[in-house]
Amino acid sequence: MWRSRTWLEQAGPFDPRFQLYGWEDLELGARLKKLGLKLVKAPTAVGYHWHPPFSLAQIPHLIDKEIQRGRMGVLFYQKHPTWEVRMMIQMTWLHRLLWGLLSSAAS
Repeated sequence: MWRSRTWLEQAGPFDPRFQLYGWEDLELGARLKKLGLKLVKAPTAVGYHWHPPFSLAQIPHLIDKEIQRGRMGVLFYQKHPTWEVRMMIQMTWLHRLLWGLLSSAAS
């Protein structure tokens, strides 16, 4: 039986090209999945992300973060050009349709 470390060594480390925000953890997960590992869910596990109260001053930072996420999403798809990754990074006709509907409803 292989240990967790062995699987990580087989998959390789985080890709250093993911230097901006987003997707580096899911990209590693895609490589682990290619090795035959399965995702095990732990519904009782708890994780916390603390965020300070939202303010309008944060908007430029949040826009920049989404631009970075988009750039890293392209890299993720270039490495793993699959339908599953397209769904993760929201690069499908369905996502474009929804974006169009939401954008037109907002105007």
